[in-house]
Amino acid sequence: MLTQDLSDFDESSFEIVCESATSLDEVNAALDKIKISRNEGLFGDYCIISEALTYVVENSDASVNNYIFDFYNQTEAIYEDNIADDLLEKIKSRNINISIISPEAESVTGYQKMLSDSTGGIIIDKSGNINYRKLYQHVYDKKAVDQSFSAILITGYQLIELKGKLSAYNNIDTDDDTLTDWEEVGVEHWIENGLITYDVSGNIMLPTIEKCMGFTECSYVEEGLERFQSDYGINFGAAIAGARVLPIKSDPTNKDSDFDGVDDADEDLDKRLTNSFSVTWIAEKGKYENILYTMDYSQFFKPNTQYNRKISTISSLMAALAYDDQSLADSSDETEEDNYVDQLMRKHGMEEEKIYKLADYYDDQHLCDVAFGHHRVELDGTVKEVIAIVIRGTNGTVAEWSSNFDIGCDDIFYNNNPIPKNEDWVNAEHHMGFDIAATRVIKLFDKYLSEIKDMDDSATKTLWITGHSRGAGIANIVGAKLDNKYETFVYTFASPLTTTVSDAEVYSHKSIFNIVNGDDIIPYLPLQQWGFKRYGEDRIISVNKACKSQWEEIAGSYNSNVSEMNNLLSKFYTLSSSRDECYMYTCTCHGNGKDDSICLDSDIFSTSQYTEKYCIYSTNEMGGQRICQSTAYFMQYLAELAAESGNGEPLPFINTTLNAVLVYLRMVAPKYTDCKNAFKNYGNFMRNPHEPISYYVLSKC
Repeated sequence: MLTQDLSDFDESSFEIVCESATSLDEVNAALDKIKISRNEGLFGDYCIISEALTYVVENSDASVNNYIFDFYNQTEAIYEDNIADDLLEKIKSRNINISIISPEAESVTGYQKMLSDSTGGIIIDKSGNINYRKLYQHVYDKKAVDQSFSAILITGYQLIELKGKLSAYNNIDTDDDTLTDWEEVGVEHWIENGLITYDVSGNIMLPTIEKCMGFTECSYVEEGLERFQSDYGINFGAAIAGARVLPIKSDPTNKDSDFDGVDDADEDLDKRLTNSFSVTWIAEKGKYENILYTMDYSQFFKPNTQYNRKISTISSLMAALAYDDQSLADSSDETEEDNYVDQLMRKHGMEEEKIYKLADYYDDQHLCDVAFGHHRVELDGTVKEVIAIVIRGTNGTVAEWSSNFDIGCDDIFYNNNPIPKNEDWVNAEHHMGFDIAATRVIKLFDKYLSEIKDMDDSATKTLWITGHSRGAGIANIVGAKLDNKYETFVYTFASPLTTTVSDAEVYSHKSIFNIVNGDDIIPYLPLQQWGFKRYGEDRIISVNKACKSQWEEIAGSYNSNVSEMNNLLSKFYTLSSSRDECYMYTCTCHGNGKDDSICLDSDIFSTSQYTEKYCIYSTNEMGGQRICQSTAYFMQYLAELAAESGNGEPLPFINTTLNAVLVYLRMVAPKYTDCKNAFKNYGNFMRNPHEPISYYVLSKC
């Protein structure tokens, strides 16, 4: 790198500033040494052809591409025709590109301008600091491939086509997201930081994937690298060592590089290539820090019959946020307000999100809330509308607990029985309370589809269905009812058993995955001995055995007792031999005489609207009052006890309400006393295994 401040006919004044440079830092240091000043030589504001220029041309390597930047401080050059012509021939024969840097770029004329124009150079203004970016871009424009590159995008290693040459000056925006391709790739950033380099001939050298992986900054879509590794398997090492890619700051061909539902233009620069998030979970019992999840809509283009851990984890959070006492925040000091399931939907690009409450439409106990939202996503030419259906679990009311325990029996609606059959119980092989709610959720889903305005009707409708506890049981049935009409991804957490259909029918629903904590009693009810099962595939893992340390790192001490759980289950087994028998009377006075222990003789007892339909009042032999209680009655009694005490609180007297104490003290028939006590004893261990946080932990196992 040379400078010549003054050239007269009778003296030589050029100076070598830098003989060679092997790094951008050395180039920048040399450039900083250059001072351009105006000196009047023999001809005032004119100078002869730069001796420095002649020196560089004559010492250039004709076998490579050469770029000369002439720091020129005059407005015109004087030259002899034969010398100038000879120099120009040498310039052309040696493949030299000459650009002029001048404090008066607009005034550069004559021979200097002719040199720049005829060799494809540019004229750069140096009235202030040198625009290094323009220097680098000029070289890059000459050497780079016009508009086709290989890069690691969401789908892996692939060729991308831009609408035009990748340049800082043409404002090409291939994906129409208001960010130019140049901004999204960040070429000058990668050059300045050494990830994009030049070979000995001055040609642009893109890095290998291996080099990108070892670089301090991410220059590819993280999910895409995972896919690339999965595709190549044992050959991955050789592939990353040889394959060269264009490093990127974001994907210039897609508005949402990482498919997290947040457009690149709306996302911080360092977040555009990663769809992983860390949030704070604000729960009823406190805050859980550093909750990690991935939101990646490209996962919905993978087979729905294969368990997907990423979908499972974000589903566990969606299911938790359907409750009104759970929220997520981007920071631990953020307010809980408006951070529930609809907010998480909006955060990840869902539109027209809406929460329906069945209580606004029905006046019985078979209720829930359900949230809907949709997001259009396109991948490799396939367009999908991913529609979320998130169903809330039990809200703690006696009504919904009653529905949980009302498994149903078709016989109870016939033979002059006073109980009317609910028209929404459309499949008698399903748990009655869950099936009624599922039927209603589907009706609201159809209502939602008819009301929204921004759905792409030409796209494949892909249903993402999830719920926790009661919400999971309802989701399990909703998924089974809809998977023959739509593509479905169904992930349930702590789902009770839901149906008595055949095993073949249960296992035919291959897009349903039920995550079960082996320490949690809820997924074991109603009893398998009564013929109950779940649609889809069960993934049963014990938090206590497999991931207790992860649970306690997040939420503190984990309290469970499988022995007490199994004891309670064994007591349930003694109540009835079948689903139908739960609704039968086994007493001599009203039934088959098989078991009179369902009878309670007392002048002091009470019932509720939920228990009274499953018992019969009469007069005993002594003229006193008798109540004959079916197993269905006792199950409704447990529903009241669970609701009044708060799910899993110790009973009967510690940390509980007066109503809970009164319910506990209510007398039940002798047949149910042992089960009642076992339920009370297990109450100390019910909460932790069943909590949504347990299912978040399991989703990551």
